[in-house]
Amino acid sequence: MRYHPPVTIRLRLAPSIGTARARARAELLESSLGAELGEPVEIRISDSYEELEDDARSAGAELVWAPPAVVARIEPLARAIFKCVRSGHSSYRSALVMRRGEHTAFTSGEGLRAAWVDPLSMGGYLLAMDHLVREGLEVETFLAQQKFLGSYPDAIREVVYDKADITAVGVHSDDPAHIDEAISRFGGAVHADRLAHVAVTRAVPSDALVVTEALDPHKTERLASRLLPASDHRAPAGLCLALEVEGFVRANPGEYAAVRDLLTGPR
Repeated sequence: MRYHPPVTIRLRLAPSIGTARARARAELLESSLGAELGEPVEIRISDSYEELEDDARSAGAELVWAPPAVVARIEPLARAIFKCVRSGHSSYRSALVMRRGEHTAFTSGEGLRAAWVDPLSMGGYLLAMDHLVREGLEVETFLAQQKFLGSYPDAIREVVYDKADITAVGVHSDDPAHIDEAISRFGGAVHADRLAHVAVTRAVPSDALVVTEALDPHKTERLASRLLPASDHRAPAGLCLALEVEGFVRANPGEYAAVRDLLTGPR
């Protein structure tokens, strides 16, 4: 049998969930993922979506956990893409969120202040803007101010403390109970009571683990066998817990093309 020496898998995490939660995930993965994947693992939290994309393009990481917009941009260079599955879905939407009781401003107002996550955040910006355009709103007048905070918790706090009027969070269905849970998870229960969603967008493929060209094809398939095990096994428990997923499903070639179209469309 041919011997394949272990390779250190450099995993990069997206910063959108907030620094504290991202660090907790990294610590969990450091202690569990190497044993589960059978390879040494080095984990780092990227400072921005742009840095995450740069690491993937430059082979600065073998594995990146990326939001859909980043996945779409690096899809042609990927060895493999494993979509995250949550609540039985491998797609997700965005819920536009305002302070409870102020929803009428969404349908009748203009000059709202928006707090977004990142220009490449699908749930925290892009889908929300796409929804506004599809609703026929003049974004330039509907939104008087837009700013990017880097994470869902920071964007939510801007709305809670009346420094912004509207934000958006990624959700996996349009069920109101699920949306409330997502707001609470990102913003904390004490803040969630003050917020409510005013709209839900269309769906796109979910965030994903992307295997980059830094990992050779043979090791890619070995990794795939661990992420997508046979029916009598489970995906790595530590990875599922850290990313808050039920498992993974391999994306079909070109599945994120619709996301690329959204990235180049009007906003």
